[in-house]
Amino acid sequence: MEKSENFDRNSGGKSKTTIGILSALLGVAVIAAVFFGIKSSNFQSTSETLQSDLNALNETHTTLQGEVDTLETDYQSQIEENNTLIATLEERKVEVEQLQARVQRARAQLTESQSMNEKINERLVQLESLKDSLESDIASLQMENQELLATNEAISLDLEMSKMQINDLNDRITVLNNKNEALTSRLFQIAPAGFVADNFAIKAVRKNQKLTSKASQTNEILVRFDLRDVPKEYQTDEELYLVVTEFDGNPIDYITGKTVQIKSAEPMEVKAADVERIKLGDLQNVEMSFTPEKNLESGLYNVLVYADHGFLGSTSFELR
Repeated sequence: MEKSENFDRNSGGKSKTTIGILSALLGVAVIAAVFFGIKSSNFQSTSETLQSDLNALNETHTTLQGEVDTLETDYQSQIEENNTLIATLEERKVEVEQLQARVQRARAQLTESQSMNEKINERLVQLESLKDSLESDIASLQMENQELLATNEAISLDLEMSKMQINDLNDRITVLNNKNEALTSRLFQIAPAGFVADNFAIKAVRKNQKLTSKASQTNEILVRFDLRDVPKEYQTDEELYLVVTEFDGNPIDYITGKTVQIKSAEPMEVKAADVERIKLGDLQNVEMSFTPEKNLESGLYNVLVYADHGFLGSTSFELR
């Protein structure tokens, strides 16, 4: 009995425990059902949201795929265009290099042109100055030309007068030459020395020993001549005499000299302006001279050379 009661108590206790457990399980199940219901609802909502997002992503993928295809096409086009641009760029580089070379040449030409332009400008300034100078000279020359024209007219008149005087002098000189030749011929006839003097050279010099042709400046007259083919019998010491006269043979008072006797076939007396004693040989060059006491007058003069025993030769000279 006690065992039955114990059994009943134990059975009753187990039932309570079982009920408690089942109740707990039921509570858990309810809770789990509620949780999972809520979870399922949330999952459903999330699933719908994800599906919507997936659809949107698909649309975006499709759009992006189209854009990628477009970009791929554009990329290929850009590559082709880039290749074309690279080739064009190389051509442009060559053109730029050529252009740079042309620019450098142009700059060099410009520099040279500027330098040349400066030189041209300097030359133009010089030419302008020269032009002004020439215009001034031309004006002066025109005035001088007018004066020269007037002078030329006066000179023409003087020339006419001079021509007349020259013709008259030529006539007189011709007469005097004839007389002089006759005198020389006469001297050779009446007083031959047996040899002659020739190759005469006359020089008129000033005080500074410079040559002159002006009578007023003449300080000394130098006379050179040759004695050639001197016979043996005359090749001894001999005195030579230099005589100076006017062209007509008249003596000159203001030339001092020594009066000597020429021992020719017909003895004659002459006034020697210079006397030289030399030893004669077959050929010699002789120099004699004289100095007038006052200025010589312009005109023609005779120079005659004598030896002790006769006449040797003569020449003439003129002073202006």
